[in-house]
Amino acid sequence: MIIYLNYQSEVTAYFPRRQNEKKENQVEKYRRYRIGELPDIEIRYSGIIIPSQALPQYYNHIAPLLYATLFASIFNSLEDKLLPDEYFYLIHIIQYPFDLILSQ
Repeated sequence: MIIYLNYQSEVTAYFPRRQNEKKENQVEKYRRYRIGELPDIEIRYSGIIIPSQALPQYYNHIAPLLYATLFASIFNSLEDKLLPDEYFYLIHIIQYPFDLILSQ
């Protein structure tokens, strides 16, 4: 009788634990794909940006890498689009807040 009760308690604990594991391991979709023979080749910018915003919320160690890469990419693309004086002025404006943050 004791073995049966012990087994029954294990079984009743198994299913809620299994549901919690299933809920924690569920992947959230941020976009839908078209159904058909050809793959979905038309990807909007939001299809990349929205998952990129969600990624650091779940994995904290990725956040600094993602934002540093994103910032550097935007900053480097501005070098080609701005005049040299405008670019150096932008560097000067951005450098001051970073100096304040890093000095603390």
